[in-house]
Amino acid sequence: MSEKAYEISQLRTTIENLPYKNHDKDVTISFTEVNLSDIAIEKIETNAKKNVFYDLLILSEKMKRGFSGMKTASVIHSKKWLKPPPMIMLVTDKIEKDMITNGAKIGQVFQALPYTQHDFQHSISTLADNMVKTLETNRDNAIKLFTEKGSTIDVTEFISRLNTTIIRELGPIKELAPWNKKPYLALSKALMEEGDYKTPIPILRAAILISFAGQELHLLLKKCYQKTGMHKEEVSELKKLLEANPGSAKLNAQFGESLLRNRDYKNAVGFFKKAIANHKPEDPDRLKAKAHWGVGNSMLGISDNDETRKIASEEFNQAIKVDPTLVLAYFNLISVYKKLGMEEQAREVMKKAIKITPQSAKDWMDLFFFYMEDGEVAKAKVTLTKAIIIDPENPLLPFLAGEVYLRNRMFKEAVEYFTKAVELYPSDIRFYNSLGICYRHLKEPERSIENYQKALEIDPNDHNVHYNLGKAYHSVKNLSKARQSYEQALKLNSDFIEAKKGILDLEKDEPKVPKK
Repeated sequence: MSEKAYEISQLRTTIENLPYKNHDKDVTISFTEVNLSDIAIEKIETNAKKNVFYDLLILSEKMKRGFSGMKTASVIHSKKWLKPPPMIMLVTDKIEKDMITNGAKIGQVFQALPYTQHDFQHSISTLADNMVKTLETNRDNAIKLFTEKGSTIDVTEFISRLNTTIIRELGPIKELAPWNKKPYLALSKALMEEGDYKTPIPILRAAILISFAGQELHLLLKKCYQKTGMHKEEVSELKKLLEANPGSAKLNAQFGESLLRNRDYKNAVGFFKKAIANHKPEDPDRLKAKAHWGVGNSMLGISDNDETRKIASEEFNQAIKVDPTLVLAYFNLISVYKKLGMEEQAREVMKKAIKITPQSAKDWMDLFFFYMEDGEVAKAKVTLTKAIIIDPENPLLPFLAGEVYLRNRMFKEAVEYFTKAVELYPSDIRFYNSLGICYRHLKEPERSIENYQKALEIDPNDHNVHYNLGKAYHSVKNLSKARQSYEQALKLNSDFIEAKKGILDLEKDEPKVPKK
């Protein structure tokens, strides 16, 4: 709202040049221009009755006719039919102290004249910050008042109603300032409080693209992935869960798989056997079948000879008996039979196997692991593609694929899949660390350093990453930073032998100080 045509024209141009398309290429911006407060109030009321609302009102403070911008804002804010009230920006050539005081009561922000594109974008961000803060403060005050008064209403139901309101009102705020991470953060928290951990994942990923630094966004995203089952638990995390529930077949099997991935075959066998022993009738057959498969695979890891092959073949046969759709067990059994010279049995198993089409991403991934282990890279890539098509939002699939490629020293392929994992889950320190390792082997130290630094922004207390960063700095002869990284690794783990060796190697390259 302004009486000055050039002022409206400048505002339109400024808004059109804001980086909305960078965040949503399909976004459209529509304007309504008026030159009188009465017309503005009437249009807002007429459209509100049609459930059409304005995201932002920009009002010129100095008006020769009708109300001033501040008065117009107060009138609009007082209307009971307008809930929630729109966000308001007041444009003025001079910001007075009383304007700020009065404007704060209705969540306004002020834009002084003249202004640059950057000034205006900053004002939009400030307005979004103010609106988020107001919503969260109102919510906290309502909960406090509810607690003090006491009520027979279910407090969780009361908080849920407040969160529903916040979620609804945060949407337009996020769209108004999509370059500001605070609305994303507040919206994600409200959704998670309501037990929705899936919806916040893309919201948090977008927020991290806006601002990678700081741990809060990364911790929230990690929690969402844990709650939705798309997080690869660390061995230490699984161990804690298992200590609390040692009779869980599922946890024993998961712990066995973690040990198997880490090539701790002897201990893996024990946990897979515990999973089999603790399997209950109500537990899935696939769980028991995978445990038998795990015993067989671990035995081959301990020692690949005829004796262990026979034990493994028994376990793979048992896995197929428990769950005839476990494709991986068939292929492992075929491989074992071939090594034992049992070609006829291998052919019979193959006839059964080719009749089964994997139904889940996990089954296709199991086939990928098998083909990679067998050296059939082309077939492995096909099965990996099918797994990702079935479950495209799961960061574990590309990460696990990246690990396999990395172990096989196929660094370019590993980079491709670790990068996909990062796109899906930009808060996992291991993804960046793995990228750093790959780039170091590919002789791209700058990119290696960049990824190690990102890992440390998420968790600055990982001694292994500090050590890896030291090696990367050492490779480009940045000896002072290499020393800092090695010393930080030792500060976090005083028994870290590799870091001590890194410093000794560094001293060989450091210039000798002449003795006096």
